[in-house]
Amino acid sequence: MLGSWQEESRKCLDIDDGWTTAQCLEDILTRFPALKSLASCLTLALNDSYVDKNAPPMLVRDGDELALIPPISGD
Repeated sequence: MLGSWQEESRKCLDIDDGWTTAQCLEDILTRFPALKSLASCLTLALNDSYVDKNAPPMLVRDGDELALIPPISGD
């Protein structure tokens, strides 16, 4: 499933002013329901900085880059 998702990995997301990282993630999961099964293990990054899931949601501004990082493993 990730292979097909990676083929379309760059998307521009139009959001309302004042949206947070949590609201963006919820919107992405609604637009791409196949990702819902990975939601608990996805990591978010905002402008190249990881988003702490336990911290309050961060505000996303025009021009920001929000990345969904899938689970990875390796040595």
